[in-house]
Amino acid sequence: MLDADAVQARDSGLSRSIHHALLFPNAHQVSDPYRVVQRLVDAFKRAGGVIDRESVENVAVTHEGVTITTDQRRIEAGRVVIATGAWSSRLAEQLGLKVPLEGESGHHLTLTDRAGALRQPVGSAERNVVMTPMTCGLRVVGFSELGGLALKPNPKRSRTLKHHVSALLSDNHGVDQARDWMGFRPTLPDSLPVIGQHPRHSQVQFAFGHQHLGLTQAAITAELVADQMMGRAADIDLTPFRVDRFEHA
Repeated sequence: MLDADAVQARDSGLSRSIHHALLFPNAHQVSDPYRVVQRLVDAFKRAGGVIDRESVENVAVTHEGVTITTDQRRIEAGRVVIATGAWSSRLAEQLGLKVPLEGESGHHLTLTDRAGALRQPVGSAERNVVMTPMTCGLRVVGFSELGGLALKPNPKRSRTLKHHVSALLSDNHGVDQARDWMGFRPTLPDSLPVIGQHPRHSQVQFAFGHQHLGLTQAAITAELVADQMMGRAADIDLTPFRVDRFEHA
């Protein structure tokens, strides 16, 4: 537990009005998620993988495997992994599964010239925002809305985030010029992801619904899916993550 003086000693970028804080000394962060993805892509290509950017319109199971119809062509595949985030339920429904997946919109601001404003990520319990120093600037998050994939960005959310970050930082330089963004998180009612194979078609695997923790849980999810595809026993019980769990309920 830190008092006001300890807060300033730890991070002078915070406002002096902050009089208590809780320090997690062993916390870690990813300062550049896009760079992580780039490294993964490079490794995938070196291993012989090919990346195609196409819009998938239909997925159908065949005796031989899976037929994928895109906006450009038809692909015959032996196996397929559906990992399309908040859009995954549309493809699952084509395979006879109803999954109550919701698009949970998340808003954030980026203060592009304030990357060094803080030493580490800071979350405010009073204001319900988190500020994280990244290579692209200071990232500020604090809102989630359940509104499906049709929800439009709301300028009011950005104004509210600017209000809170101005109160939490030692100065509000760059706040008015912050870039705002909104994206969709794949959210399920029980807050668990979908990981594993189709209950009737083992050639179809699923990996989606990680809500706010996609980057955090991506590696273990990939290992679990790979184990199933290779016929290896999983390290954990995948029953709680099965795609048809809501149908049974």
